[in-house]
Amino acid sequence: MFNTNKEDLNETQIKIMEAAMAEFLEKGFSGARMQNIADNAGMNKALLHYYYRNKESLFKQVFRDVLIDMFSMLTDIIETEIDFESKLNKLVKSYMNYLIEHRQFPLFLLNEIYRNPEIVDQVLRESDVSETWDKFYNELCQSQKNGDVIELNPAHIIVTIVSLVVFPVAASNVITRFADISQSEYYEFLQERIDIIPEFLIKALLKK
Repeated sequence: MFNTNKEDLNETQIKIMEAAMAEFLEKGFSGARMQNIADNAGMNKALLHYYYRNKESLFKQVFRDVLIDMFSMLTDIIETEIDFESKLNKLVKSYMNYLIEHRQFPLFLLNEIYRNPEIVDQVLRESDVSETWDKFYNELCQSQKNGDVIELNPAHIIVTIVSLVVFPVAASNVITRFADISQSEYYEFLQERIDIIPEFLIKALLKK
């Protein structure tokens, strides 16, 4: 999976992006090797460098695609004209379903944010990701002014929402060992949280 429009790429570029996505998701920026990407894309390293002069430029494209793919779905929900409770419920459930389907993404993003902050910061500044959270932040503030949401720093609310959704997916190895459950039981655990977390947040944040 990658978000770059395939219509804008030739067959060679598509193979590069698919191989690069797999390599970076598995090994991160530091562990990834351009030779592995070239081999998996079925080409020599010289041709790979013709399209991407170095690993950093290719990584930026992959990281950007992961961000855009993850946030495009959230943007569609945030821009929907529905009440805040319905939006929160739909946002959390959609976000959790997406992460369960793409379990490599949360840990990949967290690792790269920690290990390569300069590269990540540049990608974030060049994308529209921040606009998504700005819209949600502003709507949250308005809901507080309307008396629908408890008075609490909106940043704390957003961080809490993200933490409740992301941590169980990113920390799968810890949770399965701590809870002494199998991978299939862990999947069921995540499925249960799709209903539990929105209900918990609505009860905790909304005034009723």
